[in-house]
Amino acid sequence: MGTRDVEVSRTRTDKDFHAKLREAFTAFGYKWRGESDPYEDSFHTWIEGSGDLSAEADRLLLKRHRALADAKSGAAADALDALRALGISARDRKDEQQYRNV
Repeated sequence: MGTRDVEVSRTRTDKDFHAKLREAFTAFGYKWRGESDPYEDSFHTWIEGSGDLSAEADRLLLKRHRALADAKSGAAADALDALRALGISARDRKDEQQYRNV
């Protein structure tokens, strides 16, 4: 997490790289949160049109969902960046898209 507790990186790594990644993050002043998400309980399952989010956030989550389904990783990353700019973190769990407000 960065200085505002926004997600800096979510990357799968092998065990050999884990220590080096932790060292690099802490060397640059980022808090190392380990291998689990410290905000696990803050995520909600996204349901299109539920009214829980702004229309813009809902549109971006739909765009990201479709991009991932169509294997368009660049479009999915763009939607995620736009969500982060709105203060929303998104992830996928058990074939569902989840979000949390930062």
